[in-house]
Amino acid sequence: MPANYGLAVARWMINEPSQGLELGLQLIASNVFAVTVTTAERRRGTPTQCLLVPELKSAHRPTSLVAPVLPFRVGLNLHIRHGETKWGVRVVRLLESTGSLAQYKLEYE
Repeated sequence: MPANYGLAVARWMINEPSQGLELGLQLIASNVFAVTVTTAERRRGTPTQCLLVPELKSAHRPTSLVAPVLPFRVGLNLHIRHGETKWGVRVVRLLESTGSLAQYKLEYE
């Protein structure tokens, strides 16, 4: 059975020696899926391990992909695999980029 994951980003931290470490976290999604991504251009290339964030209409949040820093570009067609399920998507927009990750809005093909 696949594991369930949530995703949050640390937005700030304060380390007070007398009080310990304090973190400010932003919840990105309470349910994400570990997926393997390859580009349509280079199917035989090295797969990238990413997190797929499902659409959440009530929060006006589109389907997105969280990946290592900037491995994809807008307009690129991707192949996503989750277990035995495979589907094609297109990168529509870069939603956010930090020093550690990039989040892309996706559109299903």
